[in-house]
Amino acid sequence: MGIKITIATLMVVFFVTVHHASPLPSWRLCGLFCSADYSPVCGKLPNGELELFPNRCELLRAVCRGRAEYTDDKGCGLQFLSEDAEYHGFSASA
Repeated sequence: MGIKITIATLMVVFFVTVHHASPLPSWRLCGLFCSADYSPVCGKLPNGELELFPNRCELLRAVCRGRAEYTDDKGCGLQFLSEDAEYHGFSASA
């Protein structure tokens, strides 16, 4: 009976050690869901290109997963039209 307890104890210690030593999946660390709010922000991809992300949360998830970096360029050099300006026939081009 003493051997069974020893083996059971060793198995528990082994599984607890392996569980704590293994990294958590990135979706658990980086968050899984972001809101659908559209407030575009710019991020830099690993290849150096700029990409517009729908909102800050989506950019933070990409940064956390190693798929993007922060950039100082707020709008990736793009001009945005408000929905109201488009509705009234205005354009951003001069």
